[in-house]
Amino acid sequence: MLNHKFRNEWLDKLKLDPYHVYLKSLRLEMGLNRAELSAQIGLSPHTIRKYESAWPGKSKPPAWYEILLRLLCADLSIFGQAWSDSRIFRHDQKLSSPYFKHTRMSPLDMNSQYSLVHRQLEQQIRALSAELSAITTKYNTLSAEHQILVTRFTELNEIKSRMKAHETGLKTGKVLNLFKSN
Repeated sequence: MLNHKFRNEWLDKLKLDPYHVYLKSLRLEMGLNRAELSAQIGLSPHTIRKYESAWPGKSKPPAWYEILLRLLCADLSIFGQAWSDSRIFRHDQKLSSPYFKHTRMSPLDMNSQYSLVHRQLEQQIRALSAELSAITTKYNTLSAEHQILVTRFTELNEIKSRMKAHETGLKTGKVLNLFKSN
């Protein structure tokens, strides 16, 4: 038997209410009744009531409806884990993001800031790619030169060993020196 309990932070944060109760809680969190929400998103109050009720045999609301409600509630975690700490402040419609922790920006400012950061990162990536290409070319050139030098070194070692053998042969008298210099 295992002594530890299974824990999953994401599952722990999930609302375990039935889905229709969850959708209704999102609407109530915004402080809107069905008619007001219907005017904002273009659905009939009857459709919203259908989505928020647990009538047997009724189809499940479309996924976009939950996403829309979460966006209206300023919940940006639908964009992924990196946005789980982001939120929109209702009084000034500024956005707080984990990327810019100490700065609140309008969505337009944030888009331009992210675009600027994105362009800067792309420039850095291009520069690093060019540098990597130059280094790879230099490495390949040096590797080829190294192979040539290894081959030459091997040849010189063979010549050296033959000269030593010849010198040993001269000293022992097994080889005659035909070209004796004076």
